[in-house]
Amino acid sequence: MSALLKNAESIFEAAQSAAEWTASTDHATNWSILVSHDGAIHMVADSDWSLEALRMQNTATSAYRIHRTHRGVTVEARSGSQKCVLESAVPDPFLLRRLAGFKPAQPRAETWPLLPAVSD
Repeated sequence: MSALLKNAESIFEAAQSAAEWTASTDHATNWSILVSHDGAIHMVADSDWSLEALRMQNTATSAYRIHRTHRGVTVEARSGSQKCVLESAVPDPFLLRRLAGFKPAQPRAETWPLLPAVSD
């Protein structure tokens, strides 16, 4: 597994945990994390630049963007020619309310009489 993917998964797990604590927030939150060649970390809030442009402008070796809304969390990661996107989706609250009273049909067990033996 590449270091980019491993770091993206760690950031994704942290972002999901943070989303659980701040689920009442209605607005989107974006953070970009830039990592330089010497390991220094620079964080940028709500940048409207593309992740690759932000990475190149800051001469970072890798960049991660966390986008969180009430609908889920997305982490995009870039490093040179490598790119990955991790997403989670929160079910629609309307659908959850609709399904709350839904009860799946129970299987029925029926006994059928055996057919009479056929004689020649």
